[in-house]
Amino acid sequence: MYEVELKFVIENCSEIEQKLTALFARWCDPIQQIDHYFSHPCRDFSKTDEALRLRQGGERVELTWKGPRIDQSTKTRQELELPIANGPNKGLEIVDQWTAMLSALGFCPFIQVVKTRRPAHVDWDGIGVDVAIDTIENMGHFLELEIRSKSAEIPAARRCLESLAKALGCSHPERRSYVECILAAREPATGSLAIVHGRKES
Repeated sequence: MYEVELKFVIENCSEIEQKLTALFARWCDPIQQIDHYFSHPCRDFSKTDEALRLRQGGERVELTWKGPRIDQSTKTRQELELPIANGPNKGLEIVDQWTAMLSALGFCPFIQVVKTRRPAHVDWDGIGVDVAIDTIENMGHFLELEIRSKSAEIPAARRCLESLAKALGCSHPERRSYVECILAAREPATGSLAIVHGRKES
């Protein structure tokens, strides 16, 4: 499966929520998500445009690999997502156990992304779209529009998201991941050092 995604920086969350509600979006309760990203022991994910993420959202824990982006207009990429746990009082314990195992295999924890997400689902042009309004610590607010699709369905999914974004008044998508945005924001503070996968390099 592929994740076809458009993401936008937004200033007014209430306005976007009202527009989506007018389109009969079905809202879910907000949830805090903590995304733990790992570097690979043998290849540089920043060069291969991949990501390995351990996500804790409430009591749900998922392990996700994201492949390189395959176009220049959206964040379309192959995604493999494996549910690990979904039960009361186990989320943090499971994250710690998987972090220990991945570290033992040579994967290095290098950054966390903490966000509050308000998810929703809306039907647009006959396709179901997953929507999220995210508040990222120290970064602001973002709107994500996402469709999971097979390879042959990517063009239709892309057209659907572009049409929905236009209806919401959103333009100039942000193609960087949250990790890339956070690292870019940190870079000026490091002087002549760049932070690459949790280590500092001159």
